[in-house]
Amino acid sequence: MSKEVSRLLMGYEDFKKIIYSSGLKNEENEKIILDIMPKIDGLLNKILEIEKEISKLKIDFERIKKRDLQPLDNINLSTLEVNDALLNLTNTEIEVLTIIEENGEASVSEIKKRINKTREHTARLLKKLYDKGYIDRNSSRMPYRYYVRKELKDKIKRKPNIKASI
Repeated sequence: MSKEVSRLLMGYEDFKKIIYSSGLKNEENEKIILDIMPKIDGLLNKILEIEKEISKLKIDFERIKKRDLQPLDNINLSTLEVNDALLNLTNTEIEVLTIIEENGEASVSEIKKRINKTREHTARLLKKLYDKGYIDRNSSRMPYRYYVRKELKDKIKRKPNIKASI
């Protein structure tokens, strides 16, 4: 519970004590007080419910944030980490990255012809590279056009045979 809500609750409790201890005889004042107190109770309960919901949402947010990191978060911009990221790729994946970089962008069918794999295999390969954050896709038209992320472009340009240089 937040400090503000704690202060509100304490103030409300003090208010109730003062009202009940004052021994008001005036029926009008008592009626006003009896009208106000349930409203204050209701507001405080709503505030407490909202705070509980906010706490749950914070926990959910942190869990989702950890689970659904953007693919690029796995690849830091430092040369060493880019090298490590590229080291985990197969020769075919590196070949695909090189082909895409040479052309600027490429479709599944263009890549398929160059690597001599089936369309399905090539599509799965591209999806894997996309999910890992190595490539992005231009989905504004069909078929999708894939391009290498800028963080990896220089590395691929400088080292045509990435696997051998790592």
